[in-house]
Amino acid sequence: MRGGTLELEHKNTFSRQVAVKFVKTGNAYGKINLASGVSEKVYSLEIDGEAQRRGTYGATGSGAQHVNDTLFAGGGVLSVVGDGSAFGRAPLADCFAAHKPQVL
Repeated sequence: MRGGTLELEHKNTFSRQVAVKFVKTGNAYGKINLASGVSEKVYSLEIDGEAQRRGTYGATGSGAQHVNDTLFAGGGVLSVVGDGSAFGRAPLADCFAAHKPQVL
């Protein structure tokens, strides 16, 4: 994601083959707002090109193993189920322009 906020209100929005990539644009990243009760599964997660390990990611109060209030908001979690490699996976980051998310 390169700026803007992606709002996820329901689980199973993505295929488990999706690779989520956060790339800093200027001084900011994009953000994923996961509604309470949402546990979205993705294959991999990268922050500035660095693969993140398996587990759950979310904002403070979400119950996620890895808390990051810069990249995540809301009470839900993003569950990384792959091995950390984004090779051959569909990048989510390229689906969103700065502050102008597109409908998937």
